[in-house]
Amino acid sequence: MLREYADARGIDTRNFSFLTGPDSAIRDLWAQFGVFAEFKDGILNHTLATLLIDEKGRIAWRADGSAWEPREFVERMHK
Repeated sequence: MLREYADARGIDTRNFSFLTGPDSAIRDLWAQFGVFAEFKDGILNHTLATLLIDEKGRIAWRADGSAWEPREFVERMHK
């Protein structure tokens, strides 16, 4: 189903992954990452957050929305 969704929208999944798994695990992860989500008319609407996770599993950096630059993300990865 996720492959069909990506293909229909031209999403390149070589560097992008969709979240899937048990409902309770997904909702728990949303809560941990501060992502707000709701189903409305069969569509999942959610906030957008990009997270850089360190080697200990902690959030090292967070960017809300899509206004961040890939260069900034890569620079933070190398710190």
